[in-house]
Amino acid sequence: MSITQDSSSPSWKVLWIFDPDGVHDSFGYTVGLADLGLPELYMSERPSAGDDPDDPWRFSGPDTHGLLNDFAARLIAGELRVGDEFTEDSDAGATKVTFRLDPPVAPDQVEAYQAAGAMA
Repeated sequence: MSITQDSSSPSWKVLWIFDPDGVHDSFGYTVGLADLGLPELYMSERPSAGDDPDDPWRFSGPDTHGLLNDFAARLIAGELRVGDEFTEDSDAGATKVTFRLDPPVAPDQVEAYQAAGAMA
């Protein structure tokens, strides 16, 4: 599937939800990809698999926002598909992170469930 998207004005948004008290993990997710017939993307601030040599290493809000925007653009362009696993540099190349685009799940299976409605 190929969808034309003007990347200068994306049709999706990335929301970042955080707990200022640090009790819960922060996360980001997209809103608007479903309007294009694609799955929405979700990403926790903490890597969920693999070894973390610098626990508790986390993605910042701006990092998560940038990554989700990049992944969304790649998904729209057909360069990223469900099941793909890929490695990205982080922290100016000091860290390598492997991502996997898992199959879609029901909305109530992720922390972002109904968060967009609460922000409207």
